Amino acid sequence: MFVPFISFGQYKSLDELTEDDAAYYLKLEGHGENITRRVEANGIVEWSGRNANKVWMSYEFFPELLGGGLTNKVKTYLVNDDEINVQKWINRLPSSQKLYNSGQYNASSIDESNPNFKKWMSIGRRSKPYYGNLYMYILKEGVKLKDPPDPNTIGFETLDGGGFINFIKQDTFDLRGMITTFMLDYYSYYIPKIKSYSDEPEFENLLKGDVVNIQKSINISFNQLEKGVIAIALGKDDDSKVDILVNPDLWKNFNDSKKFYIIYHELGHDLFNFNHGNGGKMMFNYADKKIGWEDFMSDRINMFESYIAKLILEE
Repeated sequence: MFVPFISFGQYKSLDELTEDDAAYYLKLEGHGENITRRVEANGIVEWSGRNANKVWMSYEFFPELLGGGLTNKVKTYLVNDDEINVQKWINRLPSSQKLYNSGQYNASSIDESNPNFKKWMSIGRRSKPYYGNLYMYILKEGVKLKDPPDPNTIGFETLDGGGFINFIKQDTFDLRGMITTFMLDYYSYYIPKIKSYSDEPEFENLLKGDVVNIQKSINISFNQLEKGVIAIALGKDDDSKVDILVNPDLWKNFNDSKKFYIIYHELGHDLFNFNHGNGGKMMFNYADKKIGWEDFMSDRINMFESYIAKLILEE
């Protein structure tokens, strides 16, 4: 079972926030009305909500391969003409901020103690008929979580002539396809590994185990689960089948690296028969707040190594 670990008190800054927490965090910040989720064409996800004074707050989550994992926090105010004076606003800008003018007034600054943290302020008039004589006053903070990984490294080479399998290009709503990718991934990893131990066919067959028996009864589907449960492996300790259920309500909010992490976690239960706490970090019983491709790529190898070691010890 894969259960999210949520503690509201632990969120102190943007770099602690992930999309699956956004709605809760908007409520904590006092912007719990009209909470909506919007996905832009370039993959940026925006969660927004407003408070009783009709001030909007939003969080923008950038795909890991777009903008280096940037997370933006934006507050938007709509104010009347007579409530704001652009020149006074300019005069009040901190000395660390540089002013730009490109159709609206913008200013930005970088925190010298943390070069990955940046603040923006902007103001621009919004004309009729949509806004009337109003100004939109925007405060924005952004945290660059880490540099984006090279997409050419997020995958593996198959041993059957299939070439390079790129996780990023997989359809994460094709759950059965994700299991097939797991099978190919494990097969492609352990064959070179066992060659370093022995060239004996019997040893190779031992390390294959039942994992590559693609003829198994495989059932994986979206189903409503208990509140907070992301997925559950019903086929653990039953080597005749793979049986996994996934919560669709939680699934749709996760990035692709976290989705693969969850599927590999459940297959660690179902195919490797690991309990929580076995098989390395991937087999912990809660989801890290931040799971990127680098986490997935390294933790899956540790789980493969643990299973191979288990098979060798059982020989």
